[in-house]
Amino acid sequence: MLIHSDIDKYIKFMKGYCVWYGKSVTWDDTRFDLCRKYYTESKCYLSAVLLCVVSFALYSTDDFGLHDGTFIYWPVCLMMLVLTSIATATRHQQDVLTMSLNDNFLENSEPWMRAIKDQNINKLWKMLRFLIAYNNTTCSLYFIVPLVADSILHYGFDYLQTPFSLPMPLTPFLKYRNTWNAKYYVLTALNFWSTSEIVFTLQWFIGNYSLLTTFFLAELIIFKHQVKSLDFGKSDEWDQQVESIVNKHTKIMKLNGELRDYLGLPGAFMTFFTSLTLTFTGFVIFTSPNIPLRISYGSGFVLYFCAALLLTTIGQKLENESDELFKAFYNLRWYQYSPNARKSLNMMMRQARTPLIIDFHGRYKMNLANFMQILRSSYSYFTLLREVAKD
Repeated sequence: MLIHSDIDKYIKFMKGYCVWYGKSVTWDDTRFDLCRKYYTESKCYLSAVLLCVVSFALYSTDDFGLHDGTFIYWPVCLMMLVLTSIATATRHQQDVLTMSLNDNFLENSEPWMRAIKDQNINKLWKMLRFLIAYNNTTCSLYFIVPLVADSILHYGFDYLQTPFSLPMPLTPFLKYRNTWNAKYYVLTALNFWSTSEIVFTLQWFIGNYSLLTTFFLAELIIFKHQVKSLDFGKSDEWDQQVESIVNKHTKIMKLNGELRDYLGLPGAFMTFFTSLTLTFTGFVIFTSPNIPLRISYGSGFVLYFCAALLLTTIGQKLENESDELFKAFYNLRWYQYSPNARKSLNMMMRQARTPLIIDFHGRYKMNLANFMQILRSSYSYFTLLREVAKD
């Protein structure tokens, strides 16, 4: 099967995060790729185990980890379980949508079409690389700096009485009778793995959502320009032009349906999840006396804020281009054409009145209005949490 270069790059991105379930493009037969494939199949179950362990760990603490920042790992572990479960359940939709986009990319190969794709897709890749680099850097500092400082102060100067570390999913198990023994290093290693997997899951979803939506957005922009360039001055080409536009419009509607089926549910969940994470990170920033903890959670707040803004901005751009498509149909002098042309164009105009956006059964639309709703919900949760903490 011939794979377009942009789709091939997307698939490699998905494989890199071990979330590629498509059957049209299989994993390689190398030992490394086979290990990644098996790990991909087991991520859902590992996420369920991690959520149960974190729930038990928080239950064993006095305040459920609310004041030291560890409680936030319960919703983020829940996020990882939900997203990996949805990804596993919708593996067929992922494959179908990716191959449909691949067929459209291969079909639209003219230079001006390629320019539109490059303008949108290359810009997004740059934003993703910056976001991932920022996220990985802060995550590495979160791991390494406390571990190095702890080792130097303990083994070099015999200064510390107990190990020092920032909150991670399994930190409650180290809260009492903590010392430098085998249990400490095993739990530290597991903490590093679980925290990294949480971060990578978030990065995967951001990349997966934004890339697929931008791919569809590029196809929508190309179709808009094709509609604007319709020329019915030559009566002998009417039927051919109308048939071409109708076929293209059918593909666009099909792609939008596949995009909603695949991204609608996780997008709705991420709307609720982002409100929670912004609430808990904001709560720790304003209430914790621990300066390193406030700085690290501040970085997390920036990450979730920017991720929500990026996803909803792309969704808003998709909605705006859908409105531009309707205007392009409306500006055609369809009433001057033949009855068959008018019938086809009127049908597409009626369908174009409904925005081509990502939502879940008409709710949780991924646009800037949804982003503002996320911020309003976060503030409401924050004030409620602060009142509960005072009691």
